[in-house]
Amino acid sequence: MSTRQHAVVEYLTKIADASIIRPNDTTAYAPGDIIASASGGVLRFDDVTRVLCGGRSGAIDCARLTSSANQSATDMELWLFADQLPTLGADNTALALADDDLDLLAGIIPFPADDWRVSNPASGASGNAVCEARNLSLPFVAVNTLYGVLVVRGDSGYTPVASERFGIALVVYQD
Repeated sequence: MSTRQHAVVEYLTKIADASIIRPNDTTAYAPGDIIASASGGVLRFDDVTRVLCGGRSGAIDCARLTSSANQSATDMELWLFADQLPTLGADNTALALADDDLDLLAGIIPFPADDWRVSNPASGASGNAVCEARNLSLPFVAVNTLYGVLVVRGDSGYTPVASERFGIALVVYQD
């Protein structure tokens, strides 16, 4: 006689989204620079865990980065932090985290230049583009909120369109 046990895994799927509108200028970003709003705002993803059900963790399955401009694609990264945002510089300044801030890091999602797809082929501010990162299986532990900062990583930096809007949608499995 044998005994069989089955594990029951229960999770909810949530799409957490956030966006920023960068400043009304076309100042180029160097590799490693932060993209933020004119007021220094970064991305905030609320309700990523099931706090009321006792859950405090989850996993990001995929992420979608959209741009309101069809500009030259470059490598970008989304740096995610659990529960609080570390001290960051303003828009178009280098990402320079303190050692203690690394304890808040929940993960980094790459958006490679080759993965950008044009949705509207009009150039500059008239067009738009999207980049998806799939099958991430990026686990995190957070009380309820993830904070994100978009960082330019391309070798030649990034020249934006004035008031360009960046949106991020995360597909989160809530434990």
